Amino acid sequence: TFYHATFLSDGSAVAVNQATGATSAMGTAATFATGPTLPHAVQIGISGIMIVTASTNGLFAWDGTLYSPGSTAPSWVTGGTTATMPTGISGSAIEVYQGHTWIIRGATCTFSAPSNFANYSTAAGGGSFTSTDSFLRQGFVNLRQSNGFLYLFGDSSVNVISNVQTTGTTPTTTFNNLNVDPQNGLGWRDALVSFGRVLAFANQTGIYVLFGGAAEKISHKLDNIFSSADFTN
Repeated sequence: TFYHATFLSDGSAVAVNQATGATSAMGTAATFATGPTLPHAVQIGISGIMIVTASTNGLFAWDGTLYSPGSTAPSWVTGGTTATMPTGISGSAIEVYQGHTWIIRGATCTFSAPSNFANYSTAAGGGSFTSTDSFLRQGFVNLRQSNGFLYLFGDSSVNVISNVQTTGTTPTTTFNNLNVDPQNGLGWRDALVSFGRVLAFANQTGIYVLFGGAAEKISHKLDNIFSSADFTN
């Protein structure tokens, strides 16, 4: 059954049956924090979705049943082990890549243990890092997997993560984190879409597409619209 997950301004959410239009409650009012950033979700295969919000305990899962922080996590989240949904995890966007979930908040990116999206412990192969790059003004805006890479879109730059590996008796996850573009970033979290083999995104200067290792502007004919637009309103 195909659903659209629809998050409402009062902090509730409904699942809309794509075929019939029928709605069912995912969460009541104030379940999902709506500020300072809106909820963000990612599909985990055909099993369900994971949802992240900016509240202190902001990581949820849904597959027809809502799993909140502190509740028993479903097996498709934990990889078959018995565990609870984590507390203390929050963020503004979430993506799944190479068997890990990746969550951003500000200049920090947090990643789960491999194949266990409820465990973010470093002892299990999870972890986090905070960017100190000079070209990142404030923080990451969104992240998206494409063509075998994970792209971190900052407010003024784009980085790419690759070669994710978890090794050792005490699992340690390593990866490459390289800059793709130090000048062009994402202006608004949801102005990022997969378009064929490229990622298309927008900021206050125009529309760009990411061709592997470079961001290229494609909206030159719209420059006057962007230059005269009031992005504060």
